[in-house]
Amino acid sequence: MAVLAKNDRDLSAKLQSLVGHSKQLKSMKSKIRAYHRWTIKKDPLKSILQSIPGRET
Repeated sequence: MAVLAKNDRDLSAKLQSLVGHSKQLKSMKSKIRAYHRWTIKKDPLKSILQSIPGRET
């Protein structure tokens, strides 16, 4: 039973770190989106050209 309790603690710690990672990823995504919005406002033509796949700028 003690081994089970230790495994439960390990599992919950792993779950907590996974939840933390997903939160970090979400905040990273929103930061990237905000950055893209900002660059599009700053230089719309260049960002449009960059968004076309297979085209070198």
